[in-house]
Amino acid sequence: SQLNRLSVEDKGLVEGYVNRSRGQIMNVLGDPLLQFSATTFGEAIEAQKYYLEILANAKQQSEEAAQKRALRFEPIKKFVNVKLLKHDVININGKDEKVAVYRIASKTDKRIKNIKVQINIRKQGDFLMHVGTIGHCHISQLYKELGAFEVAEIACVVGDQEYLTMPEDDWNVIIEPYYLEFSDGNVIEVERF
Repeated sequence: SQLNRLSVEDKGLVEGYVNRSRGQIMNVLGDPLLQFSATTFGEAIEAQKYYLEILANAKQQSEEAAQKRALRFEPIKKFVNVKLLKHDVININGKDEKVAVYRIASKTDKRIKNIKVQINIRKQGDFLMHVGTIGHCHISQLYKELGAFEVAEIACVVGDQEYLTMPEDDWNVIIEPYYLEFSDGNVIEVERF
């Protein structure tokens, strides 16, 4: 067959194109990634190369944006460390709830009155910031002040979020502390969006 005469690389490109198009011929106006009009192996190879090039550029731009975004939260991360500790089932108001337990550790000798943290969980390898969220949590209140270098644990109800069905190695936990209030009234707040 003609497919077997292709190089391993070209055969992989054809297979990638066929998997993406699901064997259909269609054109979605305005979206070059959804143009499936190849009728020959050569056209399929070129279309898949173009798709992979666009995807690589988008991934690079997304990684650069994520790095830039992460820097935004550094002023708060200097004072606290937030980490996913474990998942558990606890009784809340007579009902068993699935929770994610986060550890908040002070890295300062100042007392901390409150912290606000946005946590998103994405599939490893998903690089677009606006898609791929499979779990989330929002911490908006400490239950007690954190003393110098103290640690607190906060449970966040997660219910049946998608990531709980996946192996932990498949998670990318993105922790963004955006508000920190010290007991002396000083506040550090950063833009979330």
